[in-house]
Amino acid sequence: MLIKASPLLYSRQPHNYVEQKATPELRFPLADGTLSQRDFNNDKDAIMKIEEDQLLPKEYFLQYHGFQPENDPTLSFKEGARLHPVEIVMDKHVLEKMVEHSRQVCGVDKSTGLQRPTNENLMETGGALAGYLKNDQYGRVWVHITKSFHQDPEVIGTKDRVVFDIDAQGNWLTRIHEEHLIHFGFWHSHPTYSPFQSDERFWGGGADVQATQLTCKAWWKLAMVIDPFPSEVEQGIDAVEIGAYKMVTPGAELSDLGEEEWTMGWRSASILVKGGRSIE
Repeated sequence: MLIKASPLLYSRQPHNYVEQKATPELRFPLADGTLSQRDFNNDKDAIMKIEEDQLLPKEYFLQYHGFQPENDPTLSFKEGARLHPVEIVMDKHVLEKMVEHSRQVCGVDKSTGLQRPTNENLMETGGALAGYLKNDQYGRVWVHITKSFHQDPEVIGTKDRVVFDIDAQGNWLTRIHEEHLIHFGFWHSHPTYSPFQSDERFWGGGADVQATQLTCKAWWKLAMVIDPFPSEVEQGIDAVEIGAYKMVTPGAELSDLGEEEWTMGWRSASILVKGGRSIE
């Protein structure tokens, strides 16, 4: 499977934060361990091409600033939370199951062959992500996603919206606890349109940013979006676009559009798919 990053530049697509005069965050984490002013022109999804997350020199890490819950394992670390530049590692088989499920709800499976669905069959879906927390010898931490919970129950939305009700979330979280895994967040699909975070500050059609703000209040919490039908599928190529997102300052409130100084509030997080093949 060909794994691609979303081609969107989030400061301008699909919401134009720059045109609306969003203030670049002054404490934006960079891979050299500093907190610096956000650069809207270079802020987009990153899929890591390295196969071993330990290869990066110890000087590379992301400084964390945000809420630290009582169960945060980095509270015992002498230097606090130092995020590995590869913030998220996902096993390839997990992504494959997410893609398979997302295609099935749109009427595409082995019986139909690989193809992009008709507009009438487009439906979003999603689930919960879980796995383990990891750290290396340099005290850098990351999340390792080993399983997606998206069935029993299965949640299916419309072509541009999906809502995880309380019963579905409760069922998934119970099973995650029973399997002694850590809940990292939720994922959903954008069938035929690239991963991004919808923001209700711009439109009423979606509130991904607001949902991320509510559920991602620790450094290990994330939201993920996949497009199981990128343009390559029309050429018979098995491909997927993925994006992972975190809050710039987990636990902080989102500023409102039009305030004197308002910010995006969220950012893209780098991800490595173990055993996956990427081109960008």
